[in-house]
Amino acid sequence: YYGWQKGSDDEEDRSIHTRLKRVTCAFHKDGSPAPILGTSRTDSGVHAFGAVARMDFTDLTITEERLKKALNFYLMKNNEEIWVQSVQEVPRYWDCRKGSRKQYIYRIAWDSQTNIATFDKDRVWCIRGALDFNKMKEACSMFVGTHDFSGFTTNKCEVRTNESLPNTNKIVHRIQNE
Repeated sequence: YYGWQKGSDDEEDRSIHTRLKRVTCAFHKDGSPAPILGTSRTDSGVHAFGAVARMDFTDLTITEERLKKALNFYLMKNNEEIWVQSVQEVPRYWDCRKGSRKQYIYRIAWDSQTNIATFDKDRVWCIRGALDFNKMKEACSMFVGTHDFSGFTTNKCEVRTNESLPNTNKIVHRIQNE
């Protein structure tokens, strides 16, 4: 997919926004799509596991669970690799962009002996050869403190946590913002 942001209304637009909007047409008698608002943009090829979006359906009288199943049915029917994890009714004034938290996970596997689950094969960057973990830790330490991430977000961001998590077969480094 080309990320979240809608590119165009043509059939070739492979944005998540356009593909979701397309399947919402099945829920309106006149075939019109539901307005959709996402929490934030994602780049092409980036997985948006757990991303939140608001879809406005008018006069819909099915349960949240049935709506989730119906959305996933139409996504599968259209051969989309998008899956709705949950549906929750919210007040009309609720803005999914405010108060949402984001977590970015970058996974790196190294050497040919690393076992990667089939489900994760497109979610892990595989590097053949040695990695300098001290330099990686040094680079991660540059994220500690208050930084201007305005190029990535509408709010200023303060990194709250920057730590290495021990693990027997991998290095897990977590940087957490506000």
